[in-house]
Amino acid sequence: MWWAMLSVGALGVLVGAAQLVRTFRGGLSDRNLAKTEPTEHLVRPAVFVTFGLFLAFFALANPIASRLATS
Repeated sequence: MWWAMLSVGALGVLVGAAQLVRTFRGGLSDRNLAKTEPTEHLVRPAVFVTFGLFLAFFALANPIASRLATS
């Protein structure tokens, strides 16, 4: 089960990174930011990356802790 959480976490990080790349590749000039909601374009990928890192950490921390407890 930990591998499923790890893969979902890695997928979340990849999706967030892809959204950030797409946002910055489109250009963040002042004129472009004035026309759109810049916070939404930057916070959504940050949430994906943060949640993905949390899931990946949680998925790896449980097997490591259980192996240390049994040794």
